[in-house]
Amino acid sequence: EELRRAAEGGIWIGEVGPPELFDRVRLGTRLVARGVRRIGPDGALAEPLADLGWEGELGELFGAVAGVGRESVCRPAGGGWLGGAVAPALRLSRLAGLYPLAPRG
Repeated sequence: EELRRAAEGGIWIGEVGPPELFDRVRLGTRLVARGVRRIGPDGALAEPLADLGWEGELGELFGAVAGVGRESVCRPAGGGWLGGAVAPALRLSRLAGLYPLAPRG
């Protein structure tokens, strides 16, 4: 919540899909962000937005980290009963390379 309050007017991403590495030398990566919402006043989640794609170098993504949350989030991997990832929420500054994806249907 503290990160969202600091990001009023930005976007909130509920889930990031598995990365697709397309350039092993420069670490060129594609990601899909789902559950995207606008961040309203006081960090409240506002209207839903289209899913987003991102294409760029991992260094750009890590360089955009502007804040780290206090609480961790666990996301199960694969079938969900063994393995997964635990990480804190991140606040990113402006990040080039985001584009809207066509609605799934």
